[in-house]
Amino acid sequence: MTDNSMTPRAPMHSVLTYAPGAKPKHGDVVVARLKGQTAPFIGYLKIQNRKFVIAPTNPEFKPFSADESRFEAVDPVVGWFTLLTQEGQEKMARRVAEIRLEIASVERGEI
Repeated sequence: MTDNSMTPRAPMHSVLTYAPGAKPKHGDVVVARLKGQTAPFIGYLKIQNRKFVIAPTNPEFKPFSADESRFEAVDPVVGWFTLLTQEGQEKMARRVAEIRLEIASVERGEI
């Protein structure tokens, strides 16, 4: 996971395992990819008519919906584990924030 969209279920830096080609069911956590895109959507699958809704557990992230035919792959997640402890995740988040501030300063010509 490269973001917190599935926190608290699968926090940032979790590693997901999924079953490529397996048929997902309504309510499964899935890795979904639109045709022509490389970045996946990860969340709970809701099937409404012929639309797939991918809903993250973190309310700061909005669900994504599209017609079933627009997806290249929708694969069920079969497990995950977290590489960092909570303390490690907090340190990583603080460092990422510091780097973003440094980048903004460079872009403004302050550094």
